[in-house]
Amino acid sequence: HQAPKPERAGRMHSPPTVVCWTPDTPSQVHRFTVANALLHLGVDVFYMDMDTFMLQNPVDPILKQADEGSYEAIFSKHADADCVNIGVFYLRSTNQTALWMTQFMVWYHDHSFEIDQRGMHVFLGLPRAHLEIAFPPQNLVKVSVATVDGINEVVIGKIGWMGSWTRLTIFHWCSQAFDVKIVEIKQAYDAADALEEHGDLALTLALQAAPTNMSSDFGSGNEAWIKVQKLKRTLEMYRLGTWREMGTCW
Repeated sequence: HQAPKPERAGRMHSPPTVVCWTPDTPSQVHRFTVANALLHLGVDVFYMDMDTFMLQNPVDPILKQADEGSYEAIFSKHADADCVNIGVFYLRSTNQTALWMTQFMVWYHDHSFEIDQRGMHVFLGLPRAHLEIAFPPQNLVKVSVATVDGINEVVIGKIGWMGSWTRLTIFHWCSQAFDVKIVEIKQAYDAADALEEHGDLALTLALQAAPTNMSSDFGSGNEAWIKVQKLKRTLEMYRLGTWREMGTCW
């Protein structure tokens, strides 16, 4: 039995454009402010933190997951615990999600002592062992939600990852020290820029093929291959041999 497709919010008819907005005040809330406005305008939202890197295009598989499951929201997660990670998420513009995000914004404004990620998990209605929030709305709108694979697709480096290079989609340097993440994210962009002329899948295929041993003759003397090898060696440091024991979020 296939779930009914959510009713879409009003759609914009003008062609897509790039808009840059710099708010007057620095705040974590602005990611939700923009998302809320876009959802009410009929625009779907795909959000990523600045300390993430796309190893390949994540949009097509996420849209496919949303279409096949009639999901209005898809979130990344902490693969070692029972809570979402709000560093990467997709929201489909429907009447439900527009109202749901407004409810979240009102709640978060009125209870600024709370943690946004914890609140978002509870608002999504996902299972959790201990995680709760203060004063959840009594009339909370429900949205259909799913999470992405946090072990091999949208991964958090500090937690670790397992699996194949061809499935690795987004790498997130969540909770890493700035002096670490800045260097490693630059390695990722350097490798991607060096392979840009070869197409969207070039970096994924190169990472799969390249050895981690920098003394290898593979691609000897080729600057692009050297950059790919540096990135692969860095990402391999986060790979786990066996998966860690699952914990709970608070």
